[in-house]
Amino acid sequence: MVFASGVTVAFSFAVLILAALIMYFISSHYSKFHFPFVALGIATSILTFLTLPVMLVLSMSRKAAIPSMISIEIA
Repeated sequence: MVFASGVTVAFSFAVLILAALIMYFISSHYSKFHFPFVALGIATSILTFLTLPVMLVLSMSRKAAIPSMISIEIA
């Protein structure tokens, strides 16, 4: 679970960097234009950074936590 969380944080950080770079390059050339997928990527990566530590702490502290139940049901 900890390895998967680390990979998720790494990918989320990569998405945040790439989306911010695309947003910067587009906004520097076209002032009133943006791609919707860039905003979605930024929002998704920020939400991942906010919710992943909470789910990890809940999963480690309680055995019947929601992330633990979801991982068992998926398997």
